[in-house]
Amino acid sequence: MATQRQMIAGQRRTLKAMQKKIFEMSALWGDIDEFNMNNLAELSAKIGEASECLYSDENEDKDN
Repeated sequence: MATQRQMIAGQRRTLKAMQKKIFEMSALWGDIDEFNMNNLAELSAKIGEASECLYSDENEDKDN
């Protein structure tokens, strides 16, 4: 079974890959539909924010 730290690292990697893919999808809409492009770009940014917010008690203890 994975430790909490391993789970967080794995999920961060997954979210970063998703963020990249959705950003690439957004770029494909650039010349077609600005609304869809912006929605996907915003979703990509939110996924990036979510990946940065993942933490564990272990990480919090090291910061203090």
